Amino acid sequence: MLATYLRGLLLLSLLLTPAAWPAPTVAEVDCSTHPLQEAIDAAHPGSVIRLTGWCEGHFTVDKDLTILGAPAVLSGIGDGTVLTLTNGTTPPLIYLKDLEIRNGGLGPTDLTAPMAAGGLLLLNSASEPLIAQLENVTIADNTLPGNDGDAFGACGVGTSGPVKLTLRNSAIINNGISNISLDGHVIGGLHLGLQGYLQLYNTELSGNFNLTDGGSSGGLECYGHCIMQGGHISNNETGSDSGSSGAGFTVWRDGFLLMEGVRVQDNRSSWDTSVAGGGVILGHAVLKHTQIRNNQLLGTGDTDGSGGLLVQGGVLEMMDSAIRGNLAPGVYHRGAAGLTVRGNARASLLRTTIRDNLASLSPTGANAGALLVSNDSQFYGNEVIIRNNEGQTGSVHIGEQARVILTGSRVQGNLGLITGGIWLDDTASPPGEVLLFNTSLINNTPDNCSGFTDPACL
Repeated sequence: MLATYLRGLLLLSLLLTPAAWPAPTVAEVDCSTHPLQEAIDAAHPGSVIRLTGWCEGHFTVDKDLTILGAPAVLSGIGDGTVLTLTNGTTPPLIYLKDLEIRNGGLGPTDLTAPMAAGGLLLLNSASEPLIAQLENVTIADNTLPGNDGDAFGACGVGTSGPVKLTLRNSAIINNGISNISLDGHVIGGLHLGLQGYLQLYNTELSGNFNLTDGGSSGGLECYGHCIMQGGHISNNETGSDSGSSGAGFTVWRDGFLLMEGVRVQDNRSSWDTSVAGGGVILGHAVLKHTQIRNNQLLGTGDTDGSGGLLVQGGVLEMMDSAIRGNLAPGVYHRGAAGLTVRGNARASLLRTTIRDNLASLSPTGANAGALLVSNDSQFYGNEVIIRNNEGQTGSVHIGEQARVILTGSRVQGNLGLITGGIWLDDTASPPGEVLLFNTSLINNTPDNCSGFTDPACL
């Protein structure tokens, strides 16, 4: 019996060795002499195209295919998506390496399409996932039709249907649209749809923008399941009516985002609704070893957002991270420069620092430098350091029916108009609650606590 089993294993190993597989067909394509789409159409499923040159046009892949640049540029001609990956009879597996995808967009809007994109569009109407893997790919300088009031989608990358998209050592940069009269749902960088699964490794989303009258993100918009390890989301921007969205990223209500070792920094939001410079969490986000730094909420009107993070009806888990140096200078601001938790939201921070965030010191509005929790929301902080923040409340503002629990934490050196430390808002109805366990409040100006008493306040 054992001898028969071992012979079976040996036969299986021989069948699975690379020598037993047929070698893929390799086609050398120079775009200066051969049309790329003709090569794609002629390729057998599983083939490899080695690509050189500047390839102008619009290209579609609906079969298993590998495209390797040497490197190469796929450039749009100003009237639609540069590269579309879609399903044929079955969803394909597509691998792209050492490519640039540029200059897409400005074509007429197809209102029957489930998604639009300027640079890279992934469409799958099948039940099994379309799988796309990108390595060392740059998606840059793409847009959407800014003169079309019906325009929607992503300027950089957009997905619809079951899609598994992986980017390694890649960049989504300088994609966007600027038209304050455009009222569609437009994303500057990357939109992952409800049935999508996204993995980003050492990849950047930077310089993307949505400066329209439609509410969407500048950098990343996650409706599905998103994982980002390493890399950064930086210098993205939203403006006009970008309600419930972050300039850096947005996690929508059914979405999930895991970040590890990521920098979210120098992003800017210029609107006056529920927005954030760094990120908005309507779904569920887990941030590990992540920096939320130097983001800005520049709205000057009535805004409920945050310079760093806004958790609105969602869940945030954050550990071994920092929320630092974020700004919310609006005089009517009703959030925090660092972290705002509102609308039946939950936030849990472990071994995380909130420091050097700056909100307006104006007597109007109701802001905080570090943290504002309100509207039946809860915040749990364990080994959290809150220091050197400024605002009407320098450190923590606890609004209506909110609960804040701090354990083993320190609130130090914060500056405020009402209090530098923790304000349990006595105007809130119903009032909130604060519980302090083994927590110290030190050298906050003008005082450590307002609206409640606790031995830690003394």
